[in-house]
Amino acid sequence: MDGLIAVRDSKDPANPALLYTESEWQVFIDGAKNGEFDVQSLKRPSGEN
Repeated sequence: MDGLIAVRDSKDPANPALLYTESEWQVFIDGAKNGEFDVQSLKRPSGEN
């Protein structure tokens, strides 16, 4: 498994790990750093119902 990144769901550690190549993992990390996975605010602007 050299060169692979293993990721496991901590809520269900009995399930198998997901395996990613170094380049796939880097694309994910770059996307996270760039805000691609940020949750948008659920608040409505003032004055809207």
